[in-house]
Amino acid sequence: SHKTLKLILQPIIENSIYHGIGYMVDEGLIKINVRTTEDKLIYEISDNGLGMKQEVLENILSFKSKNTGGSGVGVKNVHERIQLFYGKEYGLAIESELEEGTTVTITIPLID
Repeated sequence: SHKTLKLILQPIIENSIYHGIGYMVDEGLIKINVRTTEDKLIYEISDNGLGMKQEVLENILSFKSKNTGGSGVGVKNVHERIQLFYGKEYGLAIESELEEGTTVTITIPLID
């Protein structure tokens, strides 16, 4: 087993539900994969939801997002907590495409 911070998955999964698949007509799907490398623990949370426009994605990645309906705030909080605890080389990466979905990758050090 490996150690991790509390509450790093929940806000990301909630975002997938509320912003990704909540407004879909078709069936929504959220996949959670966890893998390790030699020195990292990597979570990948993917949805087949609505995706994000490029400018929204860039704002979330640069963490300039405003508190509008909670969008991005949970993501920003998780990213900042990971970086404060583990260092700047860790945190979140987000990929998204409109009508295709979003993938959030969380990287932390591998700690037994």
